Amino acid sequence: GPAPAPGMAPAAPMHDYVFQVGAFRDEESVDNLRQRLEGRGLRTRMQREGKLYVVLVLLRGDAARAGEVMRIAEELRLGTPMIRSRKPVQP
Repeated sequence: GPAPAPGMAPAAPMHDYVFQVGAFRDEESVDNLRQRLEGRGLRTRMQREGKLYVVLVLLRGDAARAGEVMRIAEELRLGTPMIRSRKPVQP
C-alpha cells in the first residue's frame, strides 16, 4: 500500500526478543523442534544449560510479531514460550 503520510501513527516499537520454547535432554528432540520452528519461518538457536539443551527463538519485531511466536508455540503444543530477554532496537 501507499506510504503513510507524515504525522500518521509511528511504526510500532521494535524489540530483539529471545524466547525459550523448549528444554530437552537429547539433541534429537532439539533438532526435531528446530526444524518445525524454522519451517514456520522462525530463527532458532540451541543453548546448553547444565544437562539440558534449550531451544531459543530469536526475533526482531514488534509486539504483533512476538504474539505470532506465542501462537506458533501453542499450535505446536509447546505451551507458552518464556521471554528470556527483550531489548529495544535502536533506530
